[in-house]
Amino acid sequence: MPMFKKIVSGLEQAHLKSLAAKGGLSCPACGTVMHQLPAEMDAIVTCLSCGHFGSASEWARGNTDGNRVGRADQPPAGTRIVREKAGSFTTWHIPPSGNGGGLVGFGWVWTIFIAIFTFAATTPLWLTKITPDAKVQVKGASGAGGTLAMLGFLSIFWAVGLAMLYFGYRMKNAKHRVTIGNGAVTLLRDWSGRKKEKSLPLAGLQSISQVVFYSRNYQPVHGVELKGSSGKLRFGSGLTPEEKAWLVADFKAAVWPQSQAGLQNTGARQASGQPQGIFSVALPGSAAGGLIFGVLFALIGGTFVGIGLLMMSGSHGSSPGFFETVDAGFRGIWITMSSVFFVIGCIVTVMSARKLGIETRIEGTTRHIAVRKMKKGLVLEEKLFDRAQVRDIRASETGQMNGKPMKKVELIVGQKAERIALWVDGEKADAAVDEVRRALG
Repeated sequence: MPMFKKIVSGLEQAHLKSLAAKGGLSCPACGTVMHQLPAEMDAIVTCLSCGHFGSASEWARGNTDGNRVGRADQPPAGTRIVREKAGSFTTWHIPPSGNGGGLVGFGWVWTIFIAIFTFAATTPLWLTKITPDAKVQVKGASGAGGTLAMLGFLSIFWAVGLAMLYFGYRMKNAKHRVTIGNGAVTLLRDWSGRKKEKSLPLAGLQSISQVVFYSRNYQPVHGVELKGSSGKLRFGSGLTPEEKAWLVADFKAAVWPQSQAGLQNTGARQASGQPQGIFSVALPGSAAGGLIFGVLFALIGGTFVGIGLLMMSGSHGSSPGFFETVDAGFRGIWITMSSVFFVIGCIVTVMSARKLGIETRIEGTTRHIAVRKMKKGLVLEEKLFDRAQVRDIRASETGQMNGKPMKKVELIVGQKAERIALWVDGEKADAAVDEVRRALG
């Protein structure tokens, strides 16, 4: 569907131009605002303040929590996090953030309201008893069953309020210590003397990234997650966005130092004879999600088109009046908008159906990096790049679906960003990007 892709590309370009005019494009690393787009949409933008480079679409979400890019060994100004290195061990001491993420305040409001409601709802049940002759007896004992039933129902709301207070105060007052060394990463949480420690083997570590922990005022709140084959370590939703970005970069540098050394030096390492890895990494697919989205859009659009046609089936005679004309215009708009939904749904459904069973892989040899689309072992499409020109691979957020972040994946080749995935599961995208970076290192 070349025409559909061209339309989508045009809409994206118009959106980016609008953001640039309003000062909405900012460097993901330092926040410097960009007011002018590059001549070509796939051209790389380099920040004049800090040197960070990336695509214009990456800059479009650069000032949002979860998309900031930190730099290893460069802690943000004013941070109270202390990093220590002793032999092969690196430790980060993270003091209490003092930020309950809004959970403490909302938790108290919720709990106080539930307490008042509980008192108001249950008091009549245990103070009164209605007899068969409709007389009310005060302090009747038979109201106990009703009271217990009401309390059982309200206990759910009490649990929610107390859970918000628990996690809010823990987020606000807990100290954390992260230690990397001796083949493991260990997280120690200390809250009011109660300590909890959990470790993951470095060999099974799959990704280190910012992920959505919860939403506040309809905005996602991110925290730091280290995900391994045997579990996850999660903390830091109360930290500043700059601190989260820095910790992610610092952890990656400690765990996978070769992938954080800067892919800009790939050519120099090859010239010096340093061996490069041969690898093949599969990207997460997006066809299933797109198919569901397309079918739903087509069904909704088709249903509303049918309703509109039924509405127009009646006639108003040979000379309709003013209100009949307005009504007919409204029905026409209804059918037009519904038809647009139906067509979009059909296009997305067809495109997604054609992608079912197709796997995108990034594969590397000593000389080339290839992006291949494959089905049942057959190569359907291939893009080949000189390995010395590949500077980095990035995953950045493009939106959310069912509360989960969705990301696009771009390969930075020379001064261009080659988009290789547009709408894939954010967590899986981060894991794939980290794996490719380690292989490229």
